[in-house]
Amino acid sequence: MKIRITALAVGIFAAVMLTGCAPTAPNASPASSSPPKASPKPSSSPSPTPSAETCDSIVTPAALLKLTSDGREANPDFEAKVRAEGGALVRLLDFGGVVCQWGFPFTDATAVMGFAYVTAAQADQERAALSASGWVASKQADGSELWAPPSLDNYLGNVPAYQFRDGSVRYALDAESSFGDFAV
Repeated sequence: MKIRITALAVGIFAAVMLTGCAPTAPNASPASSSPPKASPKPSSSPSPTPSAETCDSIVTPAALLKLTSDGREANPDFEAKVRAEGGALVRLLDFGGVVCQWGFPFTDATAVMGFAYVTAAQADQERAALSASGWVASKQADGSELWAPPSLDNYLGNVPAYQFRDGSVRYALDAESSFGDFAV
């Protein structure tokens, strides 16, 4: 019985493999080995260059351990939530960056961080949007530019900020404790 099942499995596998190699169009030429090329779809706006960065790579290994070892979990749906809410963090995603949230299950206690590589024009666009929202810039000792909101009333004890430096923009919901955690 074992031999029959194995022989049957090998026969089915061989049939599937051979079927996968057969041409699908009735008039297909066996000499044609390259698949048809798809036409490029027109785009109304250039798509952002996706960042090679991930939620795990934008923070140092020590920060990632700190973010996950005490029961906090990464929220895999955070990017979709940010897009659905349409807040300011959408711009980081539009620039090809990442936005990340780690939190304790069933609580509002979260760490939120974002990162995007930006061109000078994108950085200017982001600064203009922040300025229009009342955020204020200050030069830092390391040469970076830190943007903070005019009031912290709506941030539940957090101190959010955007930091511009070296062709990138970083965001932290709690800048006082998080900017040192960035690896990029």
